[in-house]
Amino acid sequence: MPVVLTNDEIARRWQKLKTDWVGCVRCQIHESCLQKVFGSGKLPCKILYVIDAPSWSDVTKGELLTGECGKVFSSLVSRAAKKSGKQFSYFATSLIACFPDDGFSRYRF
Repeated sequence: MPVVLTNDEIARRWQKLKTDWVGCVRCQIHESCLQKVFGSGKLPCKILYVIDAPSWSDVTKGELLTGECGKVFSSLVSRAAKKSGKQFSYFATSLIACFPDDGFSRYRF
């Protein structure tokens, strides 16, 4: 049986997760992390989009899907909504909230 959470419970759990991530020191990435990027969009959502890591654009702006990937994703969601005749609420997050700053230039898109 699926677990159904209230909007308040979703917000509470997301806030706790963000609090935990801010202080995360589980790996060495935190030592050179420029800033942590948690996600973008609206919670609760119908679509949860999970990417591997923030892009350079995301890290510098502090929000996910701000660069070219974000444009493509927004376009896909818009096209899906148009085809179905429905609007979709979505949220994007990543597997890791930070990315190392040292040597990061090789990952810029």
